[in-house]
Amino acid sequence: SAAILAGITPPVATAAVVAAGIAEANFWRTCGAALKIAAPLFVLPIAFVYNPELITMSPGLNTLFVGFMVMLGAISIIYGLNYPFKLSLGNLLLTRTALAVLGVLIMTYPMALAKLAGIAVFVAVFVAEKVMVRGLSLPFTKEVKQ
Repeated sequence: SAAILAGITPPVATAAVVAAGIAEANFWRTCGAALKIAAPLFVLPIAFVYNPELITMSPGLNTLFVGFMVMLGAISIIYGLNYPFKLSLGNLLLTRTALAVLGVLIMTYPMALAKLAGIAVFVAVFVAEKVMVRGLSLPFTKEVKQ
């Protein structure tokens, strides 16, 4: 994974250079955006150590379950670092930090119950942000018209 990350991290950042050139954007801001999107890739080698089910030679339901949990942890990190929350600066930093740390814990902590609890917290934050801040209604609360 280090070889892949060399394409987006300075000083090499060949993929970021090309993307910035195509978009006519600032190179450093492009590198920053690429790093925020690829943040789970920095945690993935550690996730392999704490979740040996990910690299087992006999895949089964447990492998799929652990892989799905690690993927949701990665989504939590990406969501926390990139989503345009409509919050004050202090709450924004707290939310971003909490979701990123939560995602790292979901990806690396070996206990399944802790992973599920972390995912439940992520889903609660996701739903709360959509309902409370954006004013969206949940799809399962609408009544069916006949």
